[in-house]
Amino acid sequence: MRIGRDIARGVTLVVVVLAVLFVIGEIVCRLFIPDTRLRYVSDPEALYRLAPNHVGTSVLASGALAPPARINTLGFRGGEPAAGRPSIVILGDSFTFGSGVADDETFAARLDQWYGGRVSVMNGGHPGYGVFQMAATLRRVGEELRPRLVVVVVWQGDFLRQPPDADERARFMRRLQVFGALKNSVLGTHLYRRMEPLLAQVGRASLVVRAGEGGGGSEASTASVREAHIRGVQADAPRLLAIHQEASRYGRGLLIVLWPKEDFASVPEAERGLAQELTVVLEAFAQQHEVPFISVQPAMRRVTPKDRLLIPNDWHPTPLAHCLAAEQIGVALGGLGFPPLREGT
Repeated sequence: MRIGRDIARGVTLVVVVLAVLFVIGEIVCRLFIPDTRLRYVSDPEALYRLAPNHVGTSVLASGALAPPARINTLGFRGGEPAAGRPSIVILGDSFTFGSGVADDETFAARLDQWYGGRVSVMNGGHPGYGVFQMAATLRRVGEELRPRLVVVVVWQGDFLRQPPDADERARFMRRLQVFGALKNSVLGTHLYRRMEPLLAQVGRASLVVRAGEGGGGSEASTASVREAHIRGVQADAPRLLAIHQEASRYGRGLLIVLWPKEDFASVPEAERGLAQELTVVLEAFAQQHEVPFISVQPAMRRVTPKDRLLIPNDWHPTPLAHCLAAEQIGVALGGLGFPPLREGT
């Protein structure tokens, strides 16, 4: 009995000490090393979305921290919706969100500045999003914003980001719930982030939640990359049409913008000419359904060398690339009855 009581006292002492150390560590983290990363919440349709009302940063592929991003009440990057102004909602992935550039350097922010307060341009880009998640975003905010125009900006890799099946979705949501519970503790969040590389090294990458980037799929590095992209376009075509129909309830409808890799960055041999194939397929879809379509490829083609368009050691666009995209999109918006008051570089 005495041995049992000694063991129980020892276990209790260890638990109390660990609890005290955890509380002290939590206080120290909250005071001196708070978690400044972008925060995400689960979403029943889009899997995840940016948590509203915070300022956060992210880590680029180079390991550098991106500039802080302000997230508003809608979970969009930038300021709050301007009451009384017609709005243009731009949906997309991390290119639209502006990973690696400041709030005022994204092409959405530049367009908003060029309208001079007449039109409010909302940046609904989310890192890692595919077209199915962009469609879910419009369903979430459409009635509230009632945009005069919706712009979907599709990086060619987005066509490889297709909805998960039921099992994959369930696994992802469970991992996101666990991660969400950890986020209640700043210390727990820091410990988890330190564990992510170790989990990947020991083959437990399935325990790492990547709510934000990735989703390219294994096919992106195989000889079937072209077929995978075309299949992705075909799968996303009904979703783009659904976005157009939803957007037409509020205003002009949809503008589709393709951001190809070719003429923006170096491409492997298997992807040479893919930009033209995707453009042809999307143009045919757009003409069939009377949806406006442009590609930013001509704007990127004007710039050499290409490293001026890419953040060093990263795939994301520089402020210059964002400005070129804004100019090209601005011309298309003018043709749809939304001419910016001015343009700039």
